[in-house]
Amino acid sequence: MKIAVVATRNMFMSPKKATSIDLCIHDFVSFSANRYQTRIFAKPVEEPYRDLDIAFVPQHCTYRVHAVRVAEAIAAWRADVVVVHQHLPTAAIIARKLAPVPVLYHTHNFEKPPRGAFHRFWRHRAYRRLAGLVFVSEICRDDFRAKWPAVDRPLHVVHNALDFATWNPAGSREKVVFYAGRLAPSKGVDEIAEALGPVLAAHPDWRAEFLLTERDSYPDYRDAVLPKLAALGARATVDFDKPHGFVRDRLERVAIALTPSLHEPFGRAALEAHAGGAALVTSAADGLAHVSGDAALIVEKGDVETLRAAVERLVSDPDLAADLARRGRERAENLFDIRRSAEKLDEIYAGTVAGAASSR
Repeated sequence: MKIAVVATRNMFMSPKKATSIDLCIHDFVSFSANRYQTRIFAKPVEEPYRDLDIAFVPQHCTYRVHAVRVAEAIAAWRADVVVVHQHLPTAAIIARKLAPVPVLYHTHNFEKPPRGAFHRFWRHRAYRRLAGLVFVSEICRDDFRAKWPAVDRPLHVVHNALDFATWNPAGSREKVVFYAGRLAPSKGVDEIAEALGPVLAAHPDWRAEFLLTERDSYPDYRDAVLPKLAALGARATVDFDKPHGFVRDRLERVAIALTPSLHEPFGRAALEAHAGGAALVTSAADGLAHVSGDAALIVEKGDVETLRAAVERLVSDPDLAADLARRGRERAENLFDIRRSAEKLDEIYAGTVAGAASSR
């Protein structure tokens, strides 16, 4: 079985610039039983991953032209099944060009609701071209069913996952409160800035670190939040666009991590915090609650005071922080091991190919 995996726009198959979706693609392919029959089709990048088979398709002026060029490259390779990540228009074009080869759409976010008659018609037609959809969480799948009840394609759930054997939490933790993620309104960075001021003032031996991405995606939000982060003083550092290896190293060393998102389809950042051995303060937003369960302090979405109180509690109670870190790591290992998720994906691919063959 030859599997073509498409990394679409705004993705970087490189350890230097990998997005969370690139990391998922890399890990799923790396642990697939079909690893050596899988080729990733992606745009050219500097210092790409060297451990996987990647075909680089030059970026074109529009996604439509690029999707056609990718479809041509896949056709020449003669794939048995195609998996397109996170861009429905690209998936629909490739499915039309490659029919009857089955195309799956692997979505890492909540799908958009219908907006008017034309939008409803267009998306229905796009979904009907697919052999199925893969979601990162049950909540995303159920949300899709509620928004698009007439779509009769197979709906699968495969959780994002990690290889925990490669994560090495430090026994002694640095007195750091840590956030790594997008500088976006849905991530709660504004609330973190407001909550940490009193905590840092009360505990001069503690620091805060922010590793932010997408600095220019939300300029109004950026311009409102960065002065608040600067106001935290010299014990709060802000860096942008660090490679994932740097983020991972910090999660293996810091005492407390924060993921107080307002909206989250799964919560890979929370999963990585557990893998790194940090005590986690998170929200009950969507997929986050499923990742952490009772192995983190849960705060109300958007509530600065409960976030401040939770961080203060962990700073003041190292035994509680250590217990949460231990339980978080145990839960994550039990539920989100990459080997199980990759095996489930392999089963979906095999079933999709078999189904396509039987319907011809």
